[in-house]
Amino acid sequence: MGHEGCGEIIEMGSGTEKSGLKVGDKVVMYPGASCGYCINCKNGLNQYCLNAGRSSTFAQYAVLAPSGVFKIPDDAEMMNYAIVEPTVCTIRAMDLSPIRHGQKVLVSGVGAIGSILLDMVIHSGAARMNDHIQKD
Repeated sequence: MGHEGCGEIIEMGSGTEKSGLKVGDKVVMYPGASCGYCINCKNGLNQYCLNAGRSSTFAQYAVLAPSGVFKIPDDAEMMNYAIVEPTVCTIRAMDLSPIRHGQKVLVSGVGAIGSILLDMVIHSGAARMNDHIQKD
């Protein structure tokens, strides 16, 4: 928890001018922005960046590299964008899974990401497994 966040840019550091972002922009955050320079980043393995910055929305302010924020519409209701990052994780999980229409699927662990994943599984047309759930 704490990596699901969005906000407004209130200050920009030196060297960020080329990012296209500006003070006042509404943005969603990627909590593990990669450096782009280490051996893992150069090999396309940004998720294993040796210099990745981590940030949390359990703070009033977060400092992120421009590569770790993505602009959303100026008129966006930020509360609707707070779960973009975990939703993207579940979209990736669905892309990697062999789940197809009509298959039976069990989601174990329905916290925040599991709940979003369960919703995607249901919308994929996968069947429910009610007949396999043990009742006490």
